[in-house]
Formats: sequence, C-alpha cells, structure tokens
Amino acid sequence: MCRFFTLFRLHFDSAFQQRGRSFVWFLASIIPPVLLMMYWNSVMKSTQNPVASMITPAFITSYYVYYSIAISVFVAHVEYEIAEIDIKRGELSRYLVRPYPYIWLKFFEELPWKLIQGSFGLITAICFFLFFPKLLSLPHDIFFVVGAFLIAISAYILCFMYKMVLGMCAFWLEDIQGIGQISEIVMVIFGGSIMPLILMPEWLRVVCNSMPFAYFLYYPIASFQGVLSQTEVFAVLGIQWMWIGFFMGLYMILWRAGLKIFTASGS
Repeated sequence: MCRFFTLFRLHFDSAFQQRGRSFVWFLASIIPPVLLMMYWNSVMKSTQNPVASMITPAFITSYYVYYSIAISVFVAHVEYEIAEIDIKRGELSRYLVRPYPYIWLKFFEELPWKLIQGSFGLITAICFFLFFPKLLSLPHDIFFVVGAFLIAISAYILCFMYKMVLGMCAFWLEDIQGIGQISEIVMVIFGGSIMPLILMPEWLRVVCNSMPFAYFLYYPIASFQGVLSQTEVFAVLGIQWMWIGFFMGLYMILWRAGLKIFTASGS
C-alpha cells in the first residue's frame, strides 16, 4: 500500500505542476452543460410544452451542475496515450520492467488529473449551493449519501477499464481515433449528456440501460440528486461491477494477446 501511495504522490506532483491545463479542461467540460441548462430552463417557461410538467428548475440545474463535475472526474482519457505513446512508439517496454502491473501504473497516472479537475467542479457546486441553494437537489439520508459515493467511485473505475480496453485495440489497429470518436458520440447519445434518461422514451431508456455508458455519468448524477430508490442504488452498483468485471476480463485477454505481437520499437 505504501508503494502505491508513493506512486500516486509522484504522479500527483506532476499533474499539480500543470494545474492550469486541468483548469482549462474543466472549463471546456462545464460550458456545454451550462448551455443545456439554460436551454431546459427556457423550455420549462413554456407552459404549452409537455416536457415542462415533468421537470423542475431544481432538477435541471442540479443535473447539469453535477454533469459538469461528472464529465471532468469520471471520464478517463488514457486510451490515446496508451495507443499512440505506449504501443505505437514502443514506450510500453519501459513499463514492462517496473515492479507494478501496467494497469495500476496507468490508473495512478490518471487519478491525480481527475482529483484536480474534480476539485474545480466541487468549488463550482459549492458556489451554486451558496448562491442558489433551492436549485440544487441532494440526498439527505446517510444511506443514499454513501450509495452516491460508491456509485461515483464505481463509475470512474468502470470508465477507466473501458478506456483501457479501447487503448489495447492499438496492438492490432494502426489508428484508434476513429473508434475513440465513435465511442465519444455513443457516450453522448446514450450516457445522458444530451438529456437525463428519465426524459427519454421508454424504449430508448431500455437501450441506454443495456449499455455501460449511462453508468459512467447519468446514474452517478441521479444518485447525487437523490432520485434513486434504495433498490435502484443496489441495482446500479451491481450492474456497474458486472461491467467492470467484463471489461477487466476483456482487458486481460487483450493485454496477453497484445504482448505476444508487441515489439520494443512499437507495433
């Protein structure tokens, strides 16, 4: 445990030296949800719109405030570094001689960036709570508070494992940018970026719930809004860890197969 803490501290120092970049990335993630929040609030002012009866200003505002935090904290971005630097340039060879599993090294490289960006998001949420307390919905029961944090942690692990699997594809593909961009589009559509899943048609919610993307963003946000029931909290955690187990197994398969064709000069 001590050596993992040392590994994390070294990467945190490196990330903190570039905290300005983290702040810019955070701003890039917060602008789209703010625009969407303004849009939905304008929709609710129209009494003739059927959607207006389903949502409240507090629901929409808290959703996109939490979304701006979730998109900067829970969504990992390790796949292109794995593909372009570690595999294509052959830098993976230096990881293979270290006394840590590759997956743990990448995990602790990414974690400091998420914590720094998350701190900016937390400050934003606190400001909203101080100035607009009625526009943020929060869970009040200790069970749902603990459940929300467990779902949030699981969301990051799940997204990280998913991105690790994407990065492993570079062992066989010359360029994974196409797959990565398609993945981002699918995440936007089915992950709750455009609108909360609760506002989608029933058939589309079923499709979203059958994919892992809603468990990256939508369900962590919903848990912090306090709109999940006790049964739903357990169900979300169970499905998240089912997907984590799936991607962990797939990662191990791709990792072992990829090493057999990897060369130190790159693949």
